[in-house]
Amino acid sequence: MLALLEQAAWMEHEAAIARFDEVMRLAGEFEFAGVGMKAGLLRAERLHRENRSDEAATALRDLLPRVERVPPADMYRAEAWWVAVRVFDACGANEDAMAALAQGSRWIRQVALPHVPDAFRESFLHRNPTHRALLAAARRLA
Repeated sequence: MLALLEQAAWMEHEAAIARFDEVMRLAGEFEFAGVGMKAGLLRAERLHRENRSDEAATALRDLLPRVERVPPADMYRAEAWWVAVRVFDACGANEDAMAALAQGSRWIRQVALPHVPDAFRESFLHRNPTHRALLAAARRLA
């Protein structure tokens, strides 16, 4: 299923959306919730890139409440929040964007950071592109 998701990245738009839907169905059938979560997030990101952010936002509103319990397989959780921020921002859902931004920055600082050795904290916060983008956006809004 993860290979199918990788393949979808190179497919034309409608074929990619169909592939994401296929993986979500298979993941549900075989009880691979994390793979289904990743497929849903990648599907939303693809919809966003195709200027279908309202549709992507609707899908994310269904997925995001479960992302803490069901982390996306083979996908960094901060990326999930960053996808949500960009999608919600693009469709003008400011409250949803700010909530996703708060969740993402909270996850970085309160969940992940305490497990990072002191020697790597600076890099973790400032050199990881997803962390850097989430935290910078959170600072702008603060």
